[in-house]
Amino acid sequence: MNNQNLAKIFTTFTHICEIRGDKNDFFRVRSYQKVVQILENLDKDIVEYLDDNKEKFKENIPGIGKESAKKIIEYINTGKVTELEESKKTIPDGLLEMLEIKNLGPKKVKKFWTELDVTNIEKLKKAILDGKIEKLSGMGQKSAQKILEGIEILNLYNQRKPLVEIYFDIQEILKEVQSHPHVIKADIAGSFRRHKETVGDIDLLVACKQENREKFIQDYLNMDFLEKIENQGDTKVTAYLKLGLQIDLRLVEEDQFGAAMQYFTGNQTHNINLRTRAKQMGMKINEYGLFNSENNQLIVSKTEEEIYKALNLDFVPPYLRGGTDEISLAEKSKLPKIIELKDIKGDCHMHSTYSDGKNTIQEMAQKAKELNYEYIVITDHSQSLKIANGLTPERLFEKAKETQKLNSENIGIKIFHGSEVDILKDGSLDYKDEDLRNLDFVVASVHSKFDESCEERYLKVIENPYVNVIGHMTTQEYGSRKPLELDYDKIFAKAAKHNVAIEINCSSRRNDIPSDLIPLALKHGCKFFLNTDSHSTQQLLNMQIGVNLLKSARVKKEDILNTYTLEEFDEFIKNNINL
Repeated sequence: MNNQNLAKIFTTFTHICEIRGDKNDFFRVRSYQKVVQILENLDKDIVEYLDDNKEKFKENIPGIGKESAKKIIEYINTGKVTELEESKKTIPDGLLEMLEIKNLGPKKVKKFWTELDVTNIEKLKKAILDGKIEKLSGMGQKSAQKILEGIEILNLYNQRKPLVEIYFDIQEILKEVQSHPHVIKADIAGSFRRHKETVGDIDLLVACKQENREKFIQDYLNMDFLEKIENQGDTKVTAYLKLGLQIDLRLVEEDQFGAAMQYFTGNQTHNINLRTRAKQMGMKINEYGLFNSENNQLIVSKTEEEIYKALNLDFVPPYLRGGTDEISLAEKSKLPKIIELKDIKGDCHMHSTYSDGKNTIQEMAQKAKELNYEYIVITDHSQSLKIANGLTPERLFEKAKETQKLNSENIGIKIFHGSEVDILKDGSLDYKDEDLRNLDFVVASVHSKFDESCEERYLKVIENPYVNVIGHMTTQEYGSRKPLELDYDKIFAKAAKHNVAIEINCSSRRNDIPSDLIPLALKHGCKFFLNTDSHSTQQLLNMQIGVNLLKSARVKKEDILNTYTLEEFDEFIKNNINL
């Protein structure tokens, strides 16, 4: 979490410098950009590089200069960087918020500010609607319209945060709270615990002794992850995280922790159904426990498991509490067996330094081995995606040779030679058949022309015998691009017919296909690959988030093809067996 926060801090420094545009700022930009790249590529928390001799700190991390090291050390010690707060005062407050809009960089923001006195998103939207933005040099009506669409998307996703974006940050917050000496138990409830695709707020439950509550709240209010305190009481604190989400802290008795977790996890319909069942059995249930309705005597409250057991139900995991049929299934001991992280045997979409990845093939393989995978597929970009350093056929051959060499060294994990091949605007693939034939695995994806033409492109490319899976099909990116509105009924039906799998991409900016499309794909008989689309070793950990999302969608192990063992997967790609 420190690495991510610091990367954001130095990125903000970069943006401020670019907006100001002073001569000295040019060199600072280059320096800050380098620091951001270093921070994003570290394989452990930067605190671990800080020993007793702070002067040697920058020597432990090549590329970190003296001034940047001072800022990092200040953040680690105080949770802030004083110079950043001073730098923010040199430009209007709203300019940095404008940079969250897709297709809007510091140069355009500076232009809008200096030429039109546009200093926030509200003024920007008005300037677009008044036709002022399109009249600026280098802009035009099309560019103005794209910015307006970006504002609408930003407003849409600012209401809730994608799970893939905040998952590890929230886990770090929980660890910090759990480590407090007065905390007996602590956990996250709500939609986060139910593994929903997006999260509106965070419910944090903490059990500690009555005599320690005041001290804990004092310490909690000073924890670094909090941005603003909204309300404070003896048992509840409402605040805002630096992540941009509201967080509600509730202090409960240790003996009531299970009941509180059940109640605040929800969802609302599930709780209503559970309450109805309790009433029918002569009981009542609330956040304090399960009680006898006649004499109000407590029956159970310590754990969720004993609450469900007392209601003659199997324990319903949080991700199944959707208010549908889970209670009737629990009553009959027929809850579905859902995929687990341990079921995943390989990751079949990732990038190396051959294209736009941060780590070598060997480094990606080593990290995957640590995650107990049996195989991986390295799928660097194809030649048309020049912005991502896409591979020409010649470089593709070089990569194949390196992959073959690593496999010959028996490094403990099998590496398959794949590619994420662009689907071109006419529905053809970015490599000729002779190049595709030499690949073990092909992820076919769209990276341009995000419009209704994608439907015909998908339908055509599905017929290509070399395609194994369609990558991030709806092309959604949280905060910047909404899912394409296509006839997925038709696409899934054809994919199933031609034995082409559908990717569920769980990178930190996607979750594509979204969970609401999974039942439709299953109805047509489609199978899936759950992939991380990793561009660094650290991103391989996102597989946990992907599995969590599949749990709430009730996806089973047999629906995910990268649960195949190495032998099964090898057989699958060699013989193109039916899915």
